[in-house]
Order: sequence, then structure tokens, then C-alpha cells
Amino acid sequence: MLVASVLVAAASPAFASDVQKPAKVKEVKVCQRVVPTGSIMAVKSCRTQKEWDELSTKSQDTVRQVRDRSASTLGAGSAN
Repeated sequence: MLVASVLVAAASPAFASDVQKPAKVKEVKVCQRVVPTGSIMAVKSCRTQKEWDELSTKSQDTVRQVRDRSASTLGAGSAN
């Protein structure tokens, strides 16, 4: 009888409390020295690589928009 109960216990599915949750992946901070606009002193800025990538993408988009706006403004005035 003891052997039968051990076999049943071994064959039963694990309970939710027995299942281990995957460990959280700790994102590593990347620090860079950044000179803010209007300043001559660099400051240390630490962000995750994902945050640096997002900031870079936003900055590139802003530069692209300003460039396109100025090109369209200059192009419209020089058609005389």
C-alpha cells in the first residue's frame, strides 16, 4: 500500500505553489558623461541600454523633423 501511494504522488502534477517562477532579469545600468544644453559641465547619467536606445531614437526623430521642416520652409521661399 505504501508503494502505491508513492507511485501516485510521483505521477501527480505539481501544484502551482511548487512551480518556481523565472528569476527577474536585472537590467544593467550604463553610465555616460553628458553635457546638458547650455552648460559646459558634464554630468554622469546612468540608464539601461534600452533607455539609451530609446533616447537616441527620439533624438534622431526630432533632428529629422526639424531638418524636414526647415527644408520645406526654405524650398517654398526660393521659388521666385
